[in-house]
Amino acid sequence: SIRNDVEQQLKAADIPVLTSDTGRPQPWLYVNIQMRAGGDRRKSILAVSMSLQLKQAVTLARNPNLLGLATTWATSDGVTILQEENLEHVRNRLQQLVDRFVDAYITANTPSW
Repeated sequence: SIRNDVEQQLKAADIPVLTSDTGRPQPWLYVNIQMRAGGDRRKSILAVSMSLQLKQAVTLARNPNLLGLATTWATSDGVTILQEENLEHVRNRLQQLVDRFVDAYITANTPSW
């Protein structure tokens, strides 16, 4: 469901979301959510951190035949401590991180006439 949320947010911003392999290396947005449980039996406490990275195919100027993958944009949030019943907060934070990506994407892909 998180993947679907991110895809819908990108589509709403008119950012292309690939649905099939085109045979060529395509950029992809890597979403990483890490959760660690703690607390006692009465309360489940979670430590949550998230990051987004745009991965793109790159070549070297000295050897254009070499193709690699590199992070060309990234953002993250700090560690958030919350109780298990507040997991909706994770979705809200992720939405804010995707908003950062959308803003950066639009800035980088808007003609500067």
